[in-house]
Amino acid sequence: MPAYTKEEMAAAVEEAHRVGVKVAAHAIGGPAMRWAMEAGVDTIEHANLMEEQDIEVFLRTGAILCDANLYLFFDQEFGFQSRPEWHTLPKWWQEKVRYATEQTRIYQAKALEAGVKFALAIDSGHGFLWREAKAMMEGLGASASQAITAMTKNAAEACGLADEVGTLEPGKQADIIGLEGNPLDDMAHLQNVRLVMKSGRRYDQLSLFESCEGVF
Repeated sequence: MPAYTKEEMAAAVEEAHRVGVKVAAHAIGGPAMRWAMEAGVDTIEHANLMEEQDIEVFLRTGAILCDANLYLFFDQEFGFQSRPEWHTLPKWWQEKVRYATEQTRIYQAKALEAGVKFALAIDSGHGFLWREAKAMMEGLGASASQAITAMTKNAAEACGLADEVGTLEPGKQADIIGLEGNPLDDMAHLQNVRLVMKSGRRYDQLSLFESCEGVF
Protein backbone atom coordinates (compact mmCIF):
# COMPACT_ATOMS: atom_id res chain seq x y z
CA MET A 1 0.00 0.00 0.00
CA PRO A 2 1.59 3.31 -1.06
CA ALA A 3 1.68 5.81 1.79
CA TYR A 4 2.13 8.77 -0.59
CA THR A 5 0.95 9.66 -4.07
CA LYS A 6 3.33 10.11 -6.99
CA GLU A 7 2.73 13.85 -6.82
CA GLU A 8 3.54 14.03 -3.11
CA MET A 9 6.78 12.13 -3.64
CA ALA A 10 7.79 14.35 -6.53
CA ALA A 11 7.12 17.50 -4.49
CA ALA A 12 9.11 16.21 -1.50
CA VAL A 13 12.10 15.29 -3.66
CA GLU A 14 12.01 18.56 -5.59
CA GLU A 15 11.97 20.66 -2.43
CA ALA A 16 14.68 18.60 -0.70
CA HIS A 17 17.02 18.63 -3.68
CA ARG A 18 16.43 22.35 -4.17
CA VAL A 19 18.16 22.99 -0.83
CA GLY A 20 20.77 20.26 -1.26
CA VAL A 21 19.19 17.61 0.96
CA LYS A 22 19.09 13.92 0.04
CA VAL A 23 15.88 11.91 0.24
CA ALA A 24 15.53 8.34 1.55
CA ALA A 25 12.43 6.22 1.09
CA HIS A 26 11.49 3.43 3.49
CA ALA A 27 10.16 1.05 0.85
CA ILE A 28 9.81 -2.72 0.84
CA GLY A 29 8.60 -3.11 -2.75
CA GLY A 30 5.59 -2.66 -4.98
CA PRO A 31 4.59 0.32 -7.11
CA ALA A 32 5.34 2.91 -4.43
CA MET A 33 9.02 1.92 -4.44
CA ARG A 34 9.16 2.44 -8.19
CA TRP A 35 7.29 5.76 -7.87
CA ALA A 36 9.87 6.91 -5.32
CA MET A 37 12.78 6.13 -7.61
CA GLU A 38 11.07 7.74 -10.58
CA ALA A 39 10.54 10.84 -8.42
CA GLY A 40 14.31 11.01 -7.81
CA VAL A 41 14.65 9.58 -4.31
CA ASP A 42 18.34 9.01 -3.59
CA THR A 43 18.18 5.84 -1.50
CA ILE A 44 15.69 3.01 -1.00
CA GLU A 45 15.78 1.45 2.46
CA HIS A 46 15.24 -2.35 2.57
CA ALA A 47 13.57 -3.37 -0.77
CA ASN A 48 13.06 -6.91 0.54
CA LEU A 49 10.01 -7.50 -1.65
CA MET A 50 11.59 -6.14 -4.82
CA GLU A 51 10.78 -7.77 -8.15
CA GLU A 52 12.57 -8.31 -11.44
CA GLN A 53 11.12 -5.13 -12.96
CA ASP A 54 12.59 -3.02 -10.15
CA ILE A 55 16.17 -3.75 -11.21
CA GLU A 56 15.88 -1.65 -14.36
CA VAL A 57 14.42 1.25 -12.37
CA PHE A 58 17.30 1.17 -9.87
CA LEU A 59 19.82 1.21 -12.71
CA ARG A 60 18.08 3.94 -14.70
CA THR A 61 17.51 6.28 -11.77
CA GLY A 62 20.77 5.62 -9.93
CA ALA A 63 19.00 5.03 -6.61
CA ILE A 64 21.15 3.24 -4.03
CA LEU A 65 19.71 0.17 -2.28
CA CYS A 66 20.43 0.72 1.42
CA ASP A 67 20.05 -1.26 4.60
CA ALA A 68 18.66 -4.45 3.12
CA ASN A 69 18.55 -6.11 6.58
CA LEU A 70 20.31 -9.13 5.11
CA TYR A 71 21.50 -10.59 8.40
CA LEU A 72 17.91 -10.76 9.65
CA PHE A 73 17.12 -13.13 6.78
CA PHE A 74 20.35 -15.05 6.20
CA ASP A 75 22.31 -15.14 9.48
CA GLN A 76 21.76 -18.53 11.10
CA GLU A 77 22.81 -17.28 14.53
CA PHE A 78 21.04 -13.91 14.81
CA GLY A 79 18.46 -13.90 12.01
CA PHE A 80 14.70 -13.82 12.49
CA GLN A 81 14.22 -17.59 12.52
CA SER A 82 16.98 -18.19 15.09
CA ARG A 83 15.31 -16.11 17.80
CA PRO A 84 13.31 -17.66 20.66
CA GLU A 85 10.27 -15.49 19.92
CA TRP A 86 10.09 -16.74 16.33
CA HIS A 87 7.86 -19.67 17.28
CA THR A 88 5.40 -17.43 19.12
CA LEU A 89 4.84 -15.09 16.17
CA PRO A 90 1.68 -15.36 14.06
CA LYS A 91 1.84 -17.76 11.11
CA TRP A 92 1.10 -14.96 8.64
CA TRP A 93 4.15 -13.04 9.92
CA GLN A 94 6.38 -16.10 9.60
CA GLU A 95 5.18 -16.66 6.06
CA LYS A 96 5.85 -13.04 5.18
CA VAL A 97 9.43 -13.35 6.47
CA ARG A 98 9.98 -16.55 4.46
CA TYR A 99 8.58 -14.90 1.34
CA ALA A 100 10.71 -11.78 1.83
CA THR A 101 13.77 -13.99 2.36
CA GLU A 102 13.30 -15.69 -1.01
CA GLN A 103 12.49 -12.45 -2.84
CA THR A 104 15.64 -10.92 -1.37
CA ARG A 105 17.77 -13.94 -2.21
CA ILE A 106 16.62 -14.03 -5.82
CA TYR A 107 16.14 -10.42 -6.89
CA GLN A 108 18.68 -8.56 -4.80
CA ALA A 109 21.26 -11.06 -6.01
CA LYS A 110 20.20 -10.29 -9.59
CA ALA A 111 20.30 -6.57 -8.82
CA LEU A 112 23.84 -6.86 -7.47
CA GLU A 113 24.95 -8.80 -10.54
CA ALA A 114 23.31 -6.21 -12.81
CA GLY A 115 25.24 -3.37 -11.17
CA VAL A 116 22.73 -1.86 -8.73
CA LYS A 117 24.66 0.00 -6.04
CA PHE A 118 24.28 -1.33 -2.48
CA ALA A 119 25.10 0.47 0.76
CA LEU A 120 25.22 -1.72 3.86
CA ALA A 121 23.83 -0.52 7.18
CA ILE A 122 22.22 -1.91 10.30
CA ASP A 123 18.58 -1.09 10.96
CA SER A 124 18.95 -2.39 14.52
CA GLY A 125 21.67 -4.37 16.23
CA HIS A 126 24.70 -2.18 16.93
CA GLY A 127 27.96 -3.95 16.17
CA PHE A 128 26.42 -6.33 13.64
CA LEU A 129 27.64 -4.65 10.45
CA TRP A 130 30.13 -7.47 9.91
CA ARG A 131 27.21 -9.90 10.01
CA GLU A 132 25.42 -7.82 7.37
CA ALA A 133 28.51 -7.97 5.16
CA LYS A 134 28.77 -11.73 5.67
CA ALA A 135 25.07 -12.13 4.87
CA MET A 136 25.55 -10.14 1.67
CA MET A 137 28.15 -12.69 0.63
CA GLU A 138 26.22 -15.77 1.72
CA GLY A 139 22.72 -14.62 0.74
CA LEU A 140 23.39 -12.62 -2.42
CA GLY A 141 26.67 -14.12 -3.64
CA ALA A 142 28.66 -10.90 -3.22
CA SER A 143 32.44 -11.00 -3.10
CA ALA A 144 34.26 -9.78 0.01
CA SER A 145 35.46 -6.70 -1.83
CA GLN A 146 31.90 -5.90 -2.97
CA ALA A 147 30.69 -6.12 0.63
CA ILE A 148 33.49 -3.86 1.87
CA THR A 149 32.78 -1.33 -0.90
CA ALA A 150 29.12 -1.35 0.13
CA MET A 151 30.12 -0.50 3.71
CA THR A 152 32.57 2.24 2.80
CA LYS A 153 32.56 3.94 -0.62
CA ASN A 154 28.87 3.35 -1.39
CA ALA A 155 27.73 4.18 2.14
CA ALA A 156 29.61 7.49 2.02
CA GLU A 157 27.94 8.30 -1.29
CA ALA A 158 24.51 7.44 0.11
CA CYS A 159 25.10 9.86 3.00
CA GLY A 160 26.39 12.63 0.74
CA LEU A 161 29.89 12.37 2.23
CA ALA A 162 31.80 10.90 -0.70
CA ASP A 163 34.05 13.97 -0.96
CA GLU A 164 35.18 13.50 2.65
CA VAL A 165 35.20 9.81 3.52
CA GLY A 166 34.56 6.35 2.11
CA THR A 167 37.87 5.80 0.31
CA LEU A 168 41.54 6.33 1.15
CA GLU A 169 42.58 9.23 -1.09
CA PRO A 170 44.61 12.43 -0.75
CA GLY A 171 42.47 15.27 0.52
CA LYS A 172 39.94 13.09 2.33
CA GLN A 173 39.64 12.65 6.08
CA ALA A 174 41.91 9.98 7.52
CA ASP A 175 39.06 7.94 8.99
CA ILE A 176 40.33 4.36 9.15
CA ILE A 177 40.26 1.25 11.27
CA GLY A 178 42.94 -1.43 11.61
CA LEU A 179 41.95 -5.06 12.12
CA GLU A 180 43.53 -8.21 13.45
CA GLY A 181 43.00 -10.42 10.44
CA ASN A 182 42.03 -9.86 6.84
CA PRO A 183 38.29 -9.41 6.14
CA LEU A 184 38.90 -10.50 2.54
CA ASP A 185 39.62 -13.93 4.03
CA ASP A 186 36.89 -13.89 6.70
CA MET A 187 34.42 -11.04 7.23
CA ALA A 188 34.26 -11.93 10.93
CA HIS A 189 37.68 -10.24 11.30
CA LEU A 190 35.78 -6.94 11.20
CA GLN A 191 34.99 -7.63 14.86
CA ASN A 192 38.67 -7.52 15.76
CA VAL A 193 39.28 -3.77 15.64
CA ARG A 194 42.71 -2.81 16.97
CA LEU A 195 43.14 0.72 15.60
CA VAL A 196 40.58 3.53 15.27
CA MET A 197 41.56 6.76 13.57
CA LYS A 198 39.32 9.82 13.05
CA SER A 199 40.65 12.72 10.96
CA GLY A 200 44.17 11.41 11.40
CA ARG A 201 44.03 11.08 15.19
CA ARG A 202 43.93 7.74 16.97
CA TYR A 203 41.11 7.02 19.41
CA ASP A 204 41.57 3.31 20.12
CA GLN A 205 42.31 2.02 23.61
CA LEU A 206 46.02 1.45 23.00
CA SER A 207 46.60 5.02 21.83
CA LEU A 208 44.61 6.41 24.75
CA PHE A 209 46.65 4.29 27.18
CA GLU A 210 49.92 5.50 25.66
CA SER A 211 48.85 9.13 25.88
CA CYS A 212 48.09 8.70 29.60
CA GLU A 213 51.27 6.80 30.57
CA GLY A 214 52.94 9.86 32.03
CA VAL A 215 49.89 10.80 34.12
CA PHE A 216 49.98 7.86 36.53
